Amino acid sequence: MRRLLAAYSGPLAQSGGPTIVMFGLIGRAPMAMLSIGFVAAAAEADPKMGYAIGGAAAAAYSFAAAFFGPAIGRLVDRRGQLPLARVLAVVACFAAALAVGSLHFKSMTPLFIPLAGLVGATQPNIGSLTRSRWAVLGERVPNLESAQALESINDEVSFLFGPAVVAILASVGFVGMPILVSMLLLMVGAIGITSSWSLPAPHPHSTGVSWRLEFPAGIGLLLSVGALGGALGAAQVLQLAYCSALGLPKGAALVYLVNSGASLVGAIVIGAQIWVVPVRRRFTCAMLVYAIGVIPSALVDGYWQFVIASTLSGIAIAPTFIQSNALVAEVTSAHSRTSAFTVLVSASAVGIAFGAAVAGLAITSVGADIARLILLPLAGCAATAAIVTDAFTPRSAPPTFSTVI
Repeated sequence: MRRLLAAYSGPLAQSGGPTIVMFGLIGRAPMAMLSIGFVAAAAEADPKMGYAIGGAAAAAYSFAAAFFGPAIGRLVDRRGQLPLARVLAVVACFAAALAVGSLHFKSMTPLFIPLAGLVGATQPNIGSLTRSRWAVLGERVPNLESAQALESINDEVSFLFGPAVVAILASVGFVGMPILVSMLLLMVGAIGITSSWSLPAPHPHSTGVSWRLEFPAGIGLLLSVGALGGALGAAQVLQLAYCSALGLPKGAALVYLVNSGASLVGAIVIGAQIWVVPVRRRFTCAMLVYAIGVIPSALVDGYWQFVIASTLSGIAIAPTFIQSNALVAEVTSAHSRTSAFTVLVSASAVGIAFGAAVAGLAITSVGADIARLILLPLAGCAATAAIVTDAFTPRSAPPTFSTVI
């Protein structure tokens, strides 16, 4: 315990450190709440077609965030966090308010889906902003990876409590209340993290007249993180479906809890370590641990066995993302760091959407029990991409990958 406190006390002792952590957690609310919030709001407004409308809105939100996120990150790199984070948060909040309003007026319900997409397209990614903030602190932080681990801890805390908060607000408030509350928290977070010290300097002339997304960590990392997202998206759907197939649909809550809880514990422990192993090698090892840990979830029979297997599969989730973000922070220059973090988030988001869709088709075709087997090739692809990339990457010169928007 003393070692854990010592590891995290360095980043938290920095000027602005506690502010980054606190407002970074608050501003992450939409990441954990909005997809479920769109479904809950639509289902309450229209019991007959609500789930279909809400699911389409959640998909529009997720894909828009994944597609436009890197461009927003590039804008932030060029213009600075202070002006853009707040303006974008205001626009996203306004779009969310219109989306909720469309549910209260039946003639405007068709606008709910495109407005959800607009929220995703304009919402600033708070996690990318805070990770860039920590990277700016640089040499002043005794263990910079512990600072990045704090961000993964915030991610896990958000996903641990976000869905539960949505369920509570949906049951005690008006239609769309979880959406509005999450956007209010986004606004508070955006204002908070741009009100402290050590804001990354804008780089208006870093890319000339074109929009270039520089990703020195390499396309192999994107493929691996995308495949990991596919496994995670499939697992989320399969956990609910398998519990329902066992006649215990409410039992999925415990499965989600232990999976996220194990990931949170993994983040706390791994983030407190001081490493001598190169960060890319650590990422590969973490991905291998995840791929191996997923195997029991695909093979065990019975509810309690599945709970234990889900705990094992969760241990390496956050540590893997910690290493991927640490790699991006290490090899990316300041003028494109925010966009690089956002590209990584987008790769994961696209993978999650793909994995969830594949799992849904598999469940419909062969049932939840057999459909769990798709976790094996998805996790295997993620580990294989990490191993191949690690094997062919020179230690002294990381590969570069860029694209033009």
